[in-house]
Amino acid sequence: MTMRTITHTNPPLVSASFAKPHKTAIIIDEGNFYKHIQKMGLNLKFLNFRKLANKIARSGDVDIFWCRAKQVVVSGNMSSKEDQEWYESTRDQLQRVDRFYDFLSRTWENLTIYRRGYIRLNPEKRTKCEKGVDNSISLLMQQLALGGKYGRMILLSGDLDFCVAVDAVQEIGIPVHGVRFVNAQGKAAYFSKELRMGMRKVVDMKAREFRGCFDRVG
Repeated sequence: MTMRTITHTNPPLVSASFAKPHKTAIIIDEGNFYKHIQKMGLNLKFLNFRKLANKIARSGDVDIFWCRAKQVVVSGNMSSKEDQEWYESTRDQLQRVDRFYDFLSRTWENLTIYRRGYIRLNPEKRTKCEKGVDNSISLLMQQLALGGKYGRMILLSGDLDFCVAVDAVQEIGIPVHGVRFVNAQGKAAYFSKELRMGMRKVVDMKAREFRGCFDRVG
């Protein structure tokens, strides 16, 4: 596997792989990660989390935290029968997704589905959006750092919102690494420059490598 290190102003690194003897926490921001899965034409149900952990962490004990919204709240009006039908259909779909994640957590021993934040549904506008998930991920990172169980964290997100959490965790003495996904055309997913500069190390995972984490593709 070839994973290219992104250079920045931190001390030079001798390896592009994540290889340290500590227990590692891999933290996945569902929103960004799932979008990449969809863009790659892959299916989440075929993702092998053991392969993913081995590809990213390379060695040592690994726990994966999949972070997603928990509670559904409604905004706007449900003034028509169509609004009500949209809400009920969307709610039922979200409940099926929740059951699927429960299945995943039972299937993969070291996978934890971390549910915080909420999904806001607007039946009138037919929209849904997540709120509070990034804040909950930041809180989770600091809780894990203070728990003393992990010697390293790997964050699968490039959002600027995580800069403060990354700084706080590294001030405790735990390095935070990042993964930036690159599609088959060589285009890298968005990754905040400020976040990249603050992390100990960021590597690219190319499309071929990511596809190798799935038991079935296509």
